[in-house]
Amino acid sequence: MEIRKEKKDSALSLAIEGRIDTTTAPRLETELKTDLDGVTELRLDFGQVEYISSAGLRVLLSAQKLSGQIEAEARAKAEKLVADGAAEDVVRLEIEKLVRAYDPCLSCSVH
Repeated sequence: MEIRKEKKDSALSLAIEGRIDTTTAPRLETELKTDLDGVTELRLDFGQVEYISSAGLRVLLSAQKLSGQIEAEARAKAEKLVADGAAEDVVRLEIEKLVRAYDPCLSCSVH
């Protein structure tokens, strides 16, 4: 698998070539996660991808969820809870539940 990557402002573009399977998916995951911070637009070019396994799909779904969407949803939820008069600890708990819905390890202090 070959990956060409370009990051400009809050947009990340990846052109992938070859197979995305159980042996190459971890590399794709690493490439995505190293540059996802601050990304609100994720562009993926699969024009040269020959095959994608369920392991590859999992990586892509995880990256999509993490690419700016968490922050936007958390902000909207917090603003609504505050406007509705929720206590600070309730807001914190609800935001933590939202983050864990995306990826349980994001809010885990063990890792």
